[in-house]
Amino acid sequence: MVRAIDTQLVNQHKNRQYRLHLHLKNFSTKEEAINHPPNGVVNADSKVSIRNKKNKSFNHVPPAFGTVLIARIVDMNELQTDEASSSC
Repeated sequence: MVRAIDTQLVNQHKNRQYRLHLHLKNFSTKEEAINHPPNGVVNADSKVSIRNKKNKSFNHVPPAFGTVLIARIVDMNELQTDEASSSC
C-alpha cells in the first residue's frame, strides 16, 4: 500500500514538472515566463517572493547547513561578546 502511494506521488510530481517545463519552454526569458504563469498558479506566490527577498536582506550571514552553520553561529556569538566586552 505504501509503495503504491509513493509511486503515485512520484508520478504526479514528474507529470507536473514536465507540464511546467513545456509551459516555460515557450518563453525566451525568465522574466517573461514569470509574467505569464501557467494555468492554476495564483499570483499570491509573488507576494511571498517579495516578503522572502525582504527577509533575506536582514540576514548578515548567508545560510548554511550542518556543521558549517554551527561554526558560524559560534563565531558570531564570540564576535558579539568580544564587541560587548570591549565597549565597556
